[in-house]
Amino acid sequence: MQLSLTSLSARLSGAFEAPTKGPCLAKLREATTKDVFQVPLIIMHSFLGDESGYERLWKLSLADRAIFAVRHRFLASSHANVDETISAASMLDEYVVAVLATMEAERFDLIGASYGSLVAQNLAHAARRAGAAPRRLVLVDPFPFWSRIRETAPMSALLAPSDREGKDARAAAHFILKLRLQSQHGAAKGDEMLAQLIEELGAVPNDAVGLFLAAQSSQEVSKEELLVQALREHRRVMAVSSIGPTIVDLVENMTPFRSTSGEPAVLLALASERRQFFEEVYGTTDFEDCAELYAPAVEPLQLDGAHFDVVTRCISGREPQFIRAIEHFLGAEESPDMTAMP
Repeated sequence: MQLSLTSLSARLSGAFEAPTKGPCLAKLREATTKDVFQVPLIIMHSFLGDESGYERLWKLSLADRAIFAVRHRFLASSHANVDETISAASMLDEYVVAVLATMEAERFDLIGASYGSLVAQNLAHAARRAGAAPRRLVLVDPFPFWSRIRETAPMSALLAPSDREGKDARAAAHFILKLRLQSQHGAAKGDEMLAQLIEELGAVPNDAVGLFLAAQSSQEVSKEELLVQALREHRRVMAVSSIGPTIVDLVENMTPFRSTSGEPAVLLALASERRQFFEEVYGTTDFEDCAELYAPAVEPLQLDGAHFDVVTRCISGREPQFIRAIEHFLGAEESPDMTAMP
């Protein structure tokens, strides 16, 4: 098949379409009922920059409400400049503008897992300050607050400061592979498969990691499809590289999220083995981890397993306890006689 830059560009652009008033906010589904209590749900993007993995959950367990997804700038528009530095503040500002333009004064709920929960909590506060109406948050194994995160960041491979030009694309590709393989095959098998790819990845030039990631797909694709996929993977690598440094600012700005009605505003799902993952992220074992930092008097949902395992089970709709909890939490009506909190 003869390759055409024009056709490649057109196909790539189609992958970034987001039919809403803000390019980083994509509408995945219209509401299928007129029920006033079916509040729209916004999925916050993961560390990979999009809502990958959530489809089964919102299609099977949250089948009536409108569904939106926030996508990282590099994955939301084919015109995004992947060489641009993105701060946590500018990222949140962009998301708030998109949410306000789309939701206006309408109430909405947010869900995020791991890094996505960190952004969701910060976005809820920022959106409310801007005049939007976030109602409830669902946070799946969220980042713990750590007041000394800047002190320990240099000891963390994920958080160690570096300039934009010096970012190693292979490190981002390594993390992407780890996430995908563990999600698809479980932690043990995923790490085993990753170990087999490490040496090969290490020999790949930084500007070719997108093609390397695209080549890991098990599907048979044409040359044209492979190149389109490689271009998308390149943008994902850049997204992951830009997301890492935002964690420090987002963690430092964590504050409890409260409902304006006085009712529970946050549903927490916590992995029983969560500390090991966040010890690696923060570069320390000495960090705070209490539910009150997400919302006052929240009773967390405790789920057995490590961080990636619990996150994957929850967002893919394969954790019955979580499904029951989220359907009840998001479907519950607000009491009309509750007074607004200050």
